Formats: sequence, structure tokens, C-alpha cells
Amino acid sequence: QWWGAWRVGVVLRPRAGWRDAEVRAVVRRALPSMAQAGLMAAQVVSLLVLANRVPGGVVAFQIALNFYFLAIALGATPVALSLLPRLTQMHVSGATERFRDTLVSGWALALFFTLPAAAAYAALSLPLARAVSFGRMGTPDGIALVAGALAALAVAVIGQTAFLIATYAAYARKDTRSPLRSMVLQAVLCLCLETFALAVHGRAVLVVLGLAYALSITAGALHLSHRLMRMLGRGRARLTPSVRKIAIGAAVMVGPAWVAATQTAHLVGAPLGSRVGVLVAAVGGLAIFLGVQAALRTPELSSLSAGASTLVGRAQRASRHRQ
Repeated sequence: QWWGAWRVGVVLRPRAGWRDAEVRAVVRRALPSMAQAGLMAAQVVSLLVLANRVPGGVVAFQIALNFYFLAIALGATPVALSLLPRLTQMHVSGATERFRDTLVSGWALALFFTLPAAAAYAALSLPLARAVSFGRMGTPDGIALVAGALAALAVAVIGQTAFLIATYAAYARKDTRSPLRSMVLQAVLCLCLETFALAVHGRAVLVVLGLAYALSITAGALHLSHRLMRMLGRGRARLTPSVRKIAIGAAVMVGPAWVAATQTAHLVGAPLGSRVGVLVAAVGGLAIFLGVQAALRTPELSSLSAGASTLVGRAQRASRHRQ
């Protein structure tokens, strides 16, 4: 970057920036965020250490964690990142009520993606485990380990979604200490609940670890969300109506999706049957979920449709301009 800047006529001269007030302010706000990331990593490490009590437990739990992180990366993280600049601008301008309503809308939009994913993980844990397990993990015991961990971590998807959105909302207010306090609560609770895994054996170890992680994340999310909403006061937006509609769609979806996964796997047969079954279940479940949301007139679906139409319109205008 230094050389590139010189090529275009900009000369960069390094100097000590620690005396700059803005640099010191950024560093002060970054330290709690670094500690928060460290506590999250410590929880995952402790979970894997205890999962090692079961033969194949570490691999099985890592596979389940991959599904968990996938839902967060595709559903919650993009919403949180897109909210950050808008919430920051509202905080700077003093629009507290708009800040609160936008935060509630962000929670609803993120849950529109992650709540059905969590429901699918819980209901389709066994077909998903069969589809991704191979080698020594492809045995009935290995598949059972993956399925148990995945079903237990399904609740964590919802908790982490709420926690992530609330964390970015706190960052928009230049508050990095409140998420750290909630993370400390989460880490302590997780470490305490993990100890119950020492009293069980076999697949139950991974189930207990997954539930410990899920319950601790949910507690941290509630703690941080309650603190935020108490500071922001009352607003017009309500989260419950949207969550109710999303939950209805997820509940309607899981039954047909499970039937599609199991019956397709039976019809196609090994070794591709389980993978084809999961694909059919995913496509069919998504269609059913979106159909229910359209029938219920969920605001989040309307927002996504409007956004997609805008993007398509921009692409068409850009294509005509190039022509």
C-alpha cells in the first residue's frame, strides 16, 4: 500500500500515532472487543476438550459447529454488518426511537434466516449427519454423535443471532463494554454447565455440551438485549408478531422436509441417497417456508422482495447503459 500510494503521488511518512486522541479512543474501544473474541474462542476450546471424552467426539462436535457457524455467517452476520452504519448515524443524530425500531427490525430480519435454519437443524439432524459423515464417522455411532451435537446446537443459532445483532447495536453506540459484560456472563455460565458432561457417557456428552453452549449464549443475548432496550426506551416496532409468523412457517416446513429427506434417501439408496435427500428437503422446505410467509404477509419477506427488485432494476439499468 505504501508503494502503491507513492506510485500515484501520495507520500506516506510513518510517525508515532499514540499521542493522537482518536487513535487512543479506537484502541480503548478495541480492547474489550478483543477480550470478547477471546472468551468466545475459549468456550469453543473447552467444549472440544470435553468432547474428547468420547471416541470421535471432537470431530463430530466440529462438524456440528460448522453447521452452526454456517447459519450465523449466512443469516445473522450480513444483517448485523448492514445495520451498523445506519445505527451509528442514528445514534450520532440523536434519533433514539428510530435506533430502537431499526434494531428490532434487524432482529426480525436476521431471525427470518436463522430461525428456520435452527428448526431444520433440530428436525433434520439425523439426515444431515448421514449426508456429511463418511469414513469412520460414517458408522452408526459416528452418525449418532454428529446428529446429537447438531440437534443440541440448533438453539444456539437463535441465541447467537440475537447476541450478534445486539453486539453491533452496542458498537454503533460506541459501547464495547456492555457486550463484554454479557460475554463474561455467557462464558462463566457455559463453563459451569459444561461440567454436567462429566456425569454422562457416549452421545449424551455431546448433547450436554451443545445444550450448555446454547443456554449460555441465550442467557448472554437476553442480558445484552435487555440492557440495550432499557437504555433505548419504548418504540413503535414490535418483535413478537414477526417472530410468531416466522416460527409458524418453520414449524410447517420441518414435517414435509423430514419426509422428503428420509423418503428420497430410501428411494435413491446408498451412497448418494442421504445427500440427495437433504438437497430435496432443503429446496422443498425453503419453498414451503416462503409460501407460508407470503400467505402471512410477513414484513421481512416484503422487505427482501423490495430489495431484490431494486437490485434487479439497477443491474438492468447498468446493462442498458453499457450497451
